[in-house]
Amino acid sequence: MVVCNLCPKLCNLKDGEYGDCRLRKNHNGSIVLDHYGLFSTVTVEPIEKKPIFHYRPGIKTLNVGTWGCNLECNYCANYNISQKDIKDKTKYYSVLDLNELASKKECQAICFTFNEPTVYKEYIEDLYNVTEKDIIIKSNGLMNCTEFISFIKKIKSINIDWKGSISHYENFIKNEEKAIAAVNYLKQNLYTASKNTHLEISIPIYKGSTYDSLSLSSLDVDKNVPIHLLRVYSTSNYDVESTLMEEIDEIYNNLSKRYNYVYVGNVFGDNNKRNTHCNSCKKLLIKRYGLNTEIVDKCLEHNNNIIY
Repeated sequence: MVVCNLCPKLCNLKDGEYGDCRLRKNHNGSIVLDHYGLFSTVTVEPIEKKPIFHYRPGIKTLNVGTWGCNLECNYCANYNISQKDIKDKTKYYSVLDLNELASKKECQAICFTFNEPTVYKEYIEDLYNVTEKDIIIKSNGLMNCTEFISFIKKIKSINIDWKGSISHYENFIKNEEKAIAAVNYLKQNLYTASKNTHLEISIPIYKGSTYDSLSLSSLDVDKNVPIHLLRVYSTSNYDVESTLMEEIDEIYNNLSKRYNYVYVGNVFGDNNKRNTHCNSCKKLLIKRYGLNTEIVDKCLEHNNNIIY
């Protein structure tokens, strides 16, 4: 038996057995990334889709996903990728292949998303050694804190989910002790990310999570870190009651008292809570509509924590 210590689940694996993430396994006494280079999804999208709003707004990213995750969130929109073994639907890309494809598609960055990227860390670290593209990840942040310190220095920008209190993480992990460890890992990794790369935070919002999302205010996170409230909808895998906009507005208003840049996503129709205004003079800096981004003014007089 060998313990995989990459994340707080600490899977104890027999020879040949996979961890809960479905990607890492015990091979002759060593934990290996068994499906290195296999991708289920490759698309081109704007960076705002992650969502990342304050790092190189408007650039194109090559978005890639493998499969598997170390959490099982019942509302996951990508559960067909993150919670199933779909090896037979994948295609192999070496790190050089992926870098070449990003150049061919005129993408300035490569983003690991759709499923949890930290469990794929060896491939990402190898890509870092051969590419001049920015590497971006969308993550749950549940990685061994020591590993995360060296890993995050290879990442130009990261969006990390904050899913709520220990009780919420226990729903996804099914073990109270490991849920407590997960929240402790996450708090430390959020702080580490804020000091070593460009960090943005997402909060999934659905009935039952609404007021718990305010626990974010207790984290050691700078007030200029962008916060994204993401309205959750039902999927074919899970029926969830969507939060009323009045309740989302209340969360938005409460968090805006502490954080300078709070956004609301996954809301249809006119939504000016996706635009960026200067925190000092309030002028409109970036206008967003659909997946389109327009840089209106950079307001060089004030620091708005935006990397153009």
